[in-house]
Amino acid sequence: MKHQLETEFKTLVNKEQFDKLSELYRPLLFVKQHNYYYGSLNSENSFRIRIKDNQKIFTLKETLDNQILEHEKQFTGQFHEDSEIILILNKMNILPPFNLIGELVTYRATVETELAELCFDINCYNGLIDYEIEYEIKKDHDGLSIFKDILSKAEIEYVQSYASKYKRCVLTKQ
Repeated sequence: MKHQLETEFKTLVNKEQFDKLSELYRPLLFVKQHNYYYGSLNSENSFRIRIKDNQKIFTLKETLDNQILEHEKQFTGQFHEDSEIILILNKMNILPPFNLIGELVTYRATVETELAELCFDINCYNGLIDYEIEYEIKKDHDGLSIFKDILSKAEIEYVQSYASKYKRCVLTKQ
């Protein structure tokens, strides 16, 4: 299982802004990711199972001193049969039964740089569609300044996204 601090900047944009910025990085290849969010009755924590390119990836995000520690593992079969996944779920007091609490499909195009990944996300959930630009840090640098510069090329002002995909998905569920 991989454990890493997640450092990213993201902002929600409208379709016109999304199209304007993505046009600067053409051609882009959008890949479908199917995200399933699970929780349990005994914990406020949740986890995600992502299916992408026929691979299954378990992700649990843990908040530590205003940072996000991401626990991630690719697996086969059922997640609840994987000993490493069960170990981290038990540590976080996320115990069976596990309930599916949300489902979201993302079409993501990624532009790789030496320092970061610039991600263009089209998110579909609960009959809604939103557009999000993410800047995910790979190497330490002033990512916020660079992200703001990237956005400014399409006349987009950086506004921090406070609600994660998970929260947007769950809070809009009927």
